[in-house]
Amino acid sequence: MPRLIVGSAPPPQGIRNHDPVVEEFKGLVHQAVELNKAVKEPARFLSDLHKQLRGLREQFSQISGKKSKGTDEGLIGVYRAETKKILSEIEAKLSFRKLESLGSAILPHITVEGIFRTSGDGVEVNILAEKLNREPTVDLSKEKRDTLVGVFKKILKELDFPPPLASKQGELLSIDVSKKSAKAQIKKVVSGLNELEYKITELVIKLLSEIAKQSSANKMDSNKLAKIIAPNFFEFPEDYSIAKEMTDKMTSLVEFMIEKSKKIFK
Repeated sequence: MPRLIVGSAPPPQGIRNHDPVVEEFKGLVHQAVELNKAVKEPARFLSDLHKQLRGLREQFSQISGKKSKGTDEGLIGVYRAETKKILSEIEAKLSFRKLESLGSAILPHITVEGIFRTSGDGVEVNILAEKLNREPTVDLSKEKRDTLVGVFKKILKELDFPPPLASKQGELLSIDVSKKSAKAQIKKVVSGLNELEYKITELVIKLLSEIAKQSSANKMDSNKLAKIIAPNFFEFPEDYSIAKEMTDKMTSLVEFMIEKSKKIFK
């Protein structure tokens, strides 16, 4: 999957072709670009944005199923890839907005023992996740703690683009967190993430840092939290033996980031 790039480019320029499928894709890309710009609107518009996104995804599926009439399939592929990239970006931005809301709702519960260890009832988690899809500004203050955590984890796990730290995975996992230079190295690498990758990473790590500060009450220190959340930040190789070694490095790195969050992020 290609790396998500915030601020997608406009559709390909200078192409003269009247194939109906191409024209439909061009129109869809234009709509997607405009919707992408609208994601920065105030929260009250999030529900409308979700509805429009679903509509664009349906159009994308319909157009993708049509056969081109005489056009080079490579051109169709260009528009298909561009549309998919922008729609994924919109989805990710909206997911970030939901993570923000869930994080704020979780904060009042951070002294409760076992926070983030359990994820609530699966049915309740799915119901709340769907409710957030329909109405992203729904009041979360009365939701169960573990249900909130479950939805938070679910959204982070199912982001419609590579994990937040995947693009810098090699650089980050090569850092020895036991060295004094580790903090500066991590800060430098993380600063090279694109805007959305950075914001999601910062949001999650800072929330976990607040939870870890209350570990005497909640029994969830930075190591325990890192073991739970680290896999959601990286891509795993298929080779199990390599994956096991990587898991240990990922956990150590995320644990360090939780403990040094104020120094690593702006």
